[in-house]
Amino acid sequence: SRPRSARQAALDRELEDAADLEDRLNALRRFKSIEVLHLAARDLQGLAELDEVSRGLTEVAELTLERALGMAWTELTERFGRPMCTEGGERREAGFLVAGLGKLGGAELGYGSDLDLLFLHDSRGEDQHTEGGRKGESMDNGRFFARLGQRLIHFVTTLTAEGALYSIDMRLRPGGKSGALVASFD
Repeated sequence: SRPRSARQAALDRELEDAADLEDRLNALRRFKSIEVLHLAARDLQGLAELDEVSRGLTEVAELTLERALGMAWTELTERFGRPMCTEGGERREAGFLVAGLGKLGGAELGYGSDLDLLFLHDSRGEDQHTEGGRKGESMDNGRFFARLGQRLIHFVTTLTAEGALYSIDMRLRPGGKSGALVASFD
């Protein structure tokens, strides 16, 4: 079984020569394909138990989601600045959480599993807006986090030359499929 650090290093190598967004999205997809192939080869040779394969597939999903979220975060914060809020007189950066539910949350992914996700933010209090990006553009944190969730979904589900990364299911969020894409912790 490959340790997480080895998978992380492999992902870093895939991404190091990526010149633009399309290259980075393709690098994520290549990384997933290579890692799934490694796991499937061990599985077919009888060298990996089911729980090792499931954990490995889950780890690949976590690593690619983490990287895709970082890409979406960078893109939006460069344009609009970091989402900030004032709570109890203290100004702070509002956080965003991607929660894996279902098989992802239970580390039980299979080869064709989709990702059941829930997006949460902890913006509360006063002055809930971004600090303004390169051109001074700012927006309400609720809109910022909704866009962040949309960009993350786009990065993961878009079909590129290397295929799609994953299918995403957002129906388990608090309001179901018709509810808000991103919910507040509150």
